[in-house]
Amino acid sequence: MIILLKLAFTGYQTHKEQLKLHTSTPKFRVKDISLKEGSLLKEVTVTGKATEIILKGDTIEYNAGSFAPAEGAELLELIKKLPGAQVDESGNVKINGKKHLSDYGRW
Repeated sequence: MIILLKLAFTGYQTHKEQLKLHTSTPKFRVKDISLKEGSLLKEVTVTGKATEIILKGDTIEYNAGSFAPAEGAELLELIKKLPGAQVDESGNVKINGKKHLSDYGRW
């Protein structure tokens, strides 16, 4: 039987070694292993994306920053980008087929 021994530790190179285990000698001793120093990153940049949509019960909450239109655009341009949103030529807004706003925000 062959066993793959893999040792990893932050700041050191990963050491891999195949060990042969014989059925006649089920116990064995592993020689001393010295890990070689690896390279450490000087800087790490982690980037993420905000959640676009949050469902709260029967309410859909949109993160407007995830769908932002060009600077200076009207509110309806943002609404048109929202998933499930439709805006007709009169400015009436439907979300998932249900009427929500008309005439730029009046109910």
